[in-house]
Amino acid sequence: MKVRKWARRIGAVAAAATIIGIGTVAGAPTADALTGKAVILDSSVSGGAASIEAQAAIALGLTVEVKTDVEWAAMTGADFATYRLIVIGDPTCDSLSPAAEANAATWGSVVNGNVVLIGTDPVFHQSIGGAALTNSGIGFAAAAEGRTGLYATLSCNYDSAGPNTPVPMLAGIGSFTVQSADCNNNAHIVASHPALTGLTDTDLSNWSCSVHEAFDSWPSDFAVLAMMIPEDPATPTPFTAADGTKGIPYIVARGEGLSASDISLTPPTSTFATGGTATLTAEIKSGGVVQPGVTVTFTAAAGGPNAGATLSGVTDAAGRVSVTYVSNAPGTDTWTATFTRDGIAQVSNVATIVWEGAAIVAATTTTVAPATTTPTTTAPAVAAQLPVTGKSSGPLTAIGGGVVILGVALALFKRPRWSAGT
Repeated sequence: MKVRKWARRIGAVAAAATIIGIGTVAGAPTADALTGKAVILDSSVSGGAASIEAQAAIALGLTVEVKTDVEWAAMTGADFATYRLIVIGDPTCDSLSPAAEANAATWGSVVNGNVVLIGTDPVFHQSIGGAALTNSGIGFAAAAEGRTGLYATLSCNYDSAGPNTPVPMLAGIGSFTVQSADCNNNAHIVASHPALTGLTDTDLSNWSCSVHEAFDSWPSDFAVLAMMIPEDPATPTPFTAADGTKGIPYIVARGEGLSASDISLTPPTSTFATGGTATLTAEIKSGGVVQPGVTVTFTAAAGGPNAGATLSGVTDAAGRVSVTYVSNAPGTDTWTATFTRDGIAQVSNVATIVWEGAAIVAATTTTVAPATTTPTTTAPAVAAQLPVTGKSSGPLTAIGGGVVILGVALALFKRPRWSAGT
């Protein structure tokens, strides 16, 4: 297998034209620059501070520190916790230094942000989708403010592994096992997710060795983002994705807003004053390709102030549909978005909307009896709760306790409280 590795490396484009060296690099902040630092294990990348991984972190606005094996080994958990991002990258399909494995429990114990794990060598294939995978993966791993995220590749280290081979390097964040992918070339994206922004099945397939290792098992809080579909029909396919396809996972992730299906819902969390207007946006991609003209239903789960309410709309040319609604009662709504294709229903991640402040009620009125010689009293009418209202790019329905159905007829009698959809 080493012979195959070296044969693939002959004629490869270098990961960077200039090696700056080990040290600290401050990137020029972008318009939406992140704050904080990234730490990179030097032996896990090609080019140190000039590597694709380092440049991706710099482009986000992070300060990048590249550590030697000796420096990495000397770091404590408190040291690693000062970083927003930990990177163990792809040394262009070369063997990974044992440094990452030696103190896996130390750095793994502080990883509490977004995590993406990749079973291949994207830097070796940087010109045909690999660089885009690296950039989007690092962007996702660094996205959680105030947390420490992880971007890690297994490169080519397990491309000869038998089934259910443990991965000690990842032991600090959970129990993972892998097997050789036998240089499979059919990759399929099974989640609509930021870690794969802008990527399609075409971008990840036909690398002459698209997948080196596939995951047999992973912790339950991880979701599958992409899998290999075996080229040999006789190969077992133990994993069935939300879209009904079967294969073996090779990119898994955990973190905020992660959807393990073709539909994602944003923002994952938001807060509004009671009586304000909230917007939810669903996006559908199949194999990374946007899906226009699909009807999406948004549903508020039980337990919130608008439990049972539904809104619906149709995705636009970008595969997105947005809905807005107003809540006149405080509390927390949890929403999901769903669509059905080829008889298979797919459900998004959960989006949480918190409504703060007192309930909004109708004005109190009083009535006075006609004057008589008998003293009269006045009594307030019952305060009426204003209904939830909403709007989408498609037909709007709202059902459930305290929620009224809006339609054209309502507009003839009373101006509804709604905001323009997107």
